[in-house]
Parts: sequence; C-alpha cells; structure tokens
Amino acid sequence: MKTCEKGSCKIGTVLYFFGKEDCPECKKLKEILTSRKVIYAYFDISTVEGLSKAAYYNIFEVPVLLLVENGKEIKRWKENFPVEEIEKLLQ
Repeated sequence: MKTCEKGSCKIGTVLYFFGKEDCPECKKLKEILTSRKVIYAYFDISTVEGLSKAAYYNIFEVPVLLLVENGKEIKRWKENFPVEEIEKLLQ
C-alpha cells in the first residue's frame, strides 16, 4: 500500500487485480479475495484508467492478479489463483 511521511511517498507491496465488470471469472475471484479479506487495487480494463494501467504491465486478458513491490512486478497469476500463497506474499 502507499504510505506518505513528511511529503515523501513510498510504495510497498500491493496486489493489482485487473478485470472487467461483465467477466464471470473476475466476479468469482473478487468474491473469493473479499471473503478472505485480501486487500487489492482493482482496475477495470473497460475504463481509461484501468486500460492504461493494464497496458503499462502488458496485460491483455482478464482476470489477472499482479503482485507489485516498489513499482516492479514480482509475480503474475493469469489462470490459477492460489489465494493462500498470495496472502503469505502480502504479509
């Protein structure tokens, strides 16, 4: 998550979720993450902001989970979403 102290911002480890509102797999994944209280930043690729962020990380299909640390991609999941592994990486 983003933390700011005295005007300087540092980005820690964050989970990006790329999806679309009309995607059934995205809806299921969102329900699982929410029920497990996993904190993530959601980007809908049907919006300008979401599509821009997806293009930056070369994401062309959904759903995709992306683990980012200090602005750099650490891990990407496209088909299998191991929620327990993701929770451990976010701790």
